[in-house]
Amino acid sequence: MKQGYRDVGYLFAPHVCRFRPATVPGWLWLRRVRSLAAPVEAENPAAVEQWFHAHYPLLMDLIPQGRHQDFADGVIERVAELNGGGEE
Repeated sequence: MKQGYRDVGYLFAPHVCRFRPATVPGWLWLRRVRSLAAPVEAENPAAVEQWFHAHYPLLMDLIPQGRHQDFADGVIERVAELNGGGEE
């Protein structure tokens, strides 16, 4: 740890499903979360960042603009580990 906003993305990644916006029905939220899989699996931090801007704009407002990619990199890293692709 101690990688700044990369750690924030890393720690938040496994909990995305649980933090559904109140205005979004559960079934629709699951569909939206599934749409995050493609950019994560493609290891595309710009697309991951865009997804978080679209679905968690207030969270992204709290992260300095220059650190958004670090956050996205942390999400990608954690998902890779959860899917068995992380280094040990």
